[in-house]
Amino acid sequence: MKFDPNNQFARRWLAVAAYDLGAVGLAAEELLKLGEADPRDGRSYRLLGLIEKDREHFPEAIEFYRESLRRKPDPPDRAEILEELADSLVRLSRFDEALDVINLLLTQETTSYDGKYYKLTEQVT
Repeated sequence: MKFDPNNQFARRWLAVAAYDLGAVGLAAEELLKLGEADPRDGRSYRLLGLIEKDREHFPEAIEFYRESLRRKPDPPDRAEILEELADSLVRLSRFDEALDVINLLLTQETTSYDGKYYKLTEQVT
């Protein structure tokens, strides 16, 4: 089997497989290369955020989540990214920033994430 270094789909799956096998450095390296190759790609940075959050490296996770949203401000999984970002901020006791993110999450008009936030917004107002 020959590996095509320009195949972004394959590189993303390589990163996921590497992470699942415990090769965190390889996974991060592949995801960073993907991010460098496409300035609009927020997915790689979201995955980097998840990796760092899982490792309890919250400052790094926060930066990766923010970069993900900067690159692609309205991805289909925006609600989940905002929730993960808010959780990382709370873990660092950055409550004011977390509250800002949660308010942003509650005011977005979406039915993604099984409508959870849309319903919560309706109950709050």
